[in-house]
Amino acid sequence: MVMNFKNKIRQNAFTLIELTVAITIFSVFIAVMSSSYLFITRMIRDTQVAKNVNAEVVEVIDNIVNSARVSLIDYDCYSGDINTDFVCNYIDGESDEGLEDGILKSSYLVLLSPEKDKRTIFRIKENKAQILKQTWINEQFVADDGFENIDAEPLGFKDLTSANVVVTEGKFYITPNKDPFVSFMNLQYQPQVTVKMIFESKGQVRTKISIPIKTTVTLR
Repeated sequence: MVMNFKNKIRQNAFTLIELTVAITIFSVFIAVMSSSYLFITRMIRDTQVAKNVNAEVVEVIDNIVNSARVSLIDYDCYSGDINTDFVCNYIDGESDEGLEDGILKSSYLVLLSPEKDKRTIFRIKENKAQILKQTWINEQFVADDGFENIDAEPLGFKDLTSANVVVTEGKFYITPNKDPFVSFMNLQYQPQVTVKMIFESKGQVRTKISIPIKTTVTLR
């Protein structure tokens, strides 16, 4: 009777080989599941990053386009004729009037309110899209609150893009390159601005996200 009981135990128990095979199969299963989990996690993260980058690009472009639609081009700021305006003199040195094709090419877009008492300047510099807002006070444009000059940024510009997004290329193309409403120009069409920019993600995903943008807006 005792022998029969021991034989039953031996028959119901796992052998060492069976245990080894089971552990091996379980280890392979865990490895496959872990790899799948990591892959899915990365895919979810990459998708979320792509959404965030796209949302940021849309916000920047909407900011520029919506501001331009209700504004005037400050042609005087590009010409360098305003000797007392440090910002405009700086912009003039970094702009190309493109006399041959009649297009003003610049890293700056200088906009005036219809009343000409507010000025908004967009800038593409050092892989960033930036903005500066000013108000006409005491015969000069003064930076609005939040745009005061600091040592790191003497002109008072603030970033529109976060540290996760860079602008690898960018220019504003303004047509015509001279104010069409002055008498000697004799032009009968509204100024247009074409914005060309390439946005890229920075150090968040395995595959870099690149978003090229080209849009044209007609101004007042």
